[in-house]
Amino acid sequence: MADVRTQLATRVRELLADALGSARDRVEDAMADLDEAEDRLARTRAAAARVRPRVGAERDQRLAEIDDRHGERIGVLADRAAGAAAREAPGA
Repeated sequence: MADVRTQLATRVRELLADALGSARDRVEDAMADLDEAEDRLARTRAAAARVRPRVGAERDQRLAEIDDRHGERIGVLADRAAGAAAREAPGA
């Protein structure tokens, strides 16, 4: 009987050792996954921080282009209006 108990105790110890080893492996894998996820998060946050200034600069450039284009057109229209006024109502 004692021999059976010794065998059972030995088998339980082996199973527990295997389970402990497996749990340690899973923890190591989880920690590696966590490190990768944190690195990915840091890269994503850094990229997001660069977007706002870049988009703002592009927006400002586009608005300046629109102002230039419309400013020239308004100048041309004002010159035409002044010319028409001079023709239609000289000296006015």
